[in-house]
Amino acid sequence: DADANFVLTDYGGIVEIQSTAETIPFSQEKYSELFALAKKGIGEINIIQKKCLKLKWKKKIDNEEIVIASHNKGKVSEIKDLLKNYDLKILSSSDLGIEEPEENGSSFEENALIKSSVTSTLSKTVSLSDDSGLCVNALGGQPGIYSARWAGPDKDFLYAAEKIHENLLEKGADDYSAYFICVLAVSWPDG
Repeated sequence: DADANFVLTDYGGIVEIQSTAETIPFSQEKYSELFALAKKGIGEINIIQKKCLKLKWKKKIDNEEIVIASHNKGKVSEIKDLLKNYDLKILSSSDLGIEEPEENGSSFEENALIKSSVTSTLSKTVSLSDDSGLCVNALGGQPGIYSARWAGPDKDFLYAAEKIHENLLEKGADDYSAYFICVLAVSWPDG
């Protein structure tokens, strides 16, 4: 089994690539096939997203300041890279001294919206946030919205991976399949 995750920009730039051969290593040819498939799929998703935004987008972010509702320097850097082709002044919650709100939602969507709406209200500008996590099928979708909590106070995701593995072993799981969810939310101070 092989696993590869690709995060690409709409113009084909590579943001992140992670791949693992669980049992049998895969060839450069197979890796190239996976990359081509990811690039094609992400391109198709981008086209659909742009069509949806043209139809439903009621507000526009243009020549504005935007606050990324995060204290995670890596995440802020990745989002800044994704937005670099737009004429935006990009700040983070930590740049403005805004505390991270309590994520007490019951879904990725609710938690992303909590972060963006609180940050937008406090900063009085547009805010972008995300909520994401790993959902392991044999664990009923856990850690899910609690992925960061499974990583502990130091956000040690190797620790979280070990914890997931231990839980899978305790359950005697044969199925190690999982999926990753990422939800983005944008909020304006006027709603």
